[in-house]
Amino acid sequence: MRHLAFTVYGTPQGKQRPRLGKGGRVYTPKSTKTYEAAVRARCLCAMVAGRVPKRCGGAVRITIGCFFPDARRRDGDNVLKAVQDALNGFLWVDDCQVCEATVRTAIDRACPRTEVAVELGAPVVPHLADR
Repeated sequence: MRHLAFTVYGTPQGKQRPRLGKGGRVYTPKSTKTYEAAVRARCLCAMVAGRVPKRCGGAVRITIGCFFPDARRRDGDNVLKAVQDALNGFLWVDDCQVCEATVRTAIDRACPRTEVAVELGAPVVPHLADR
């Protein structure tokens, strides 16, 4: 089992809905693309430092800490989605490998950030219905 942790500094960005542009073209908003690129860049640095290969197979556990700069209502679940989409096909093959996800939110006015911890090759917990 391998562990990987990294931090993306700046306000956590939730995954925005696709937009409809001119001529019926669907596109991802620029702020979402920028945030996902930042997540991949920080993850790549952690992967190189920890000698973790790209596109790992097996089950994955992910824990995300969202530290927002103010008390406005935000959805940590959307930040999880943005992080998972950023790492899809990069750190793991497909985000269906994520067997457990935890999201924590807090306020840190001085240093807004997203802290990501990933456990690759995590043991799969049996489904509740299978017990």
